[in-house]
Amino acid sequence: MTVSEQRVWSHLRRRQVDGWKFRRQAPIGDYIVDFLCIAARLVVELDGSSHDETRSEYDQRRQQWLESHGYKVLRFSSDYPEDDPIDGVVETIYLELAALQARGSPPARRRTRLDLMRASPLRGEDNTLSGLPNSDSPPARRGSVLI
Repeated sequence: MTVSEQRVWSHLRRRQVDGWKFRRQAPIGDYIVDFLCIAARLVVELDGSSHDETRSEYDQRRQQWLESHGYKVLRFSSDYPEDDPIDGVVETIYLELAALQARGSPPARRRTRLDLMRASPLRGEDNTLSGLPNSDSPPARRGSVLI
């Protein structure tokens, strides 16, 4: 990962951008993108000095493929001085995500163990475990083995 990518990643990781989850160096089809927000179908690419004319053609083909599969691609140049703040890049990403959220696509919230338990098919209408003994009732016995 380049220094520029590390600096952007330090702002995107751990759901720091309004709760949206990003992955870095994420595979999509035959391609690997710099950063990906799956819930928003948003790809963030940083193009450095290695992106010459040949690489540019490859990037265009890749971007066309990603867009044809429903991904929005934000492409930024990483040819700025190391001391230049990356606030503009992060703000642009934030604004794109805010626009998505305004159209009705909220960030995917991390499911906790409690969420998974509540959604369990073992739970009945009254949100108690159905088919399993209540903690209030004594355990059923079969011979001398507790079940």
